[in-house]
Amino acid sequence: MLRGDDDTIVGAAMLQDELVAALRKMGFARRKEVFTPHKTLLYDARHLDEQAVEEASWTVREFTLVCSLRGRHRHVTLARWQLRG
Repeated sequence: MLRGDDDTIVGAAMLQDELVAALRKMGFARRKEVFTPHKTLLYDARHLDEQAVEEASWTVREFTLVCSLRGRHRHVTLARWQLRG
């Protein structure tokens, strides 16, 4: 799993806060989970120690809202938005 520190993930945390606020207005309750912006690279039974890696970046052109079917390893796409750039 790749993740950054508080200074590098501020944009993702702000997006998550905005999404939670919009969902609350629609009547959805927020779970008590802690949000950690990350990118999972591999699911495996082995444990690897945490280590620093070179900074990575990529251009985001689309935002996709998905419903994660927990325990089923399946995601259903609910909507897609093209980002202007």
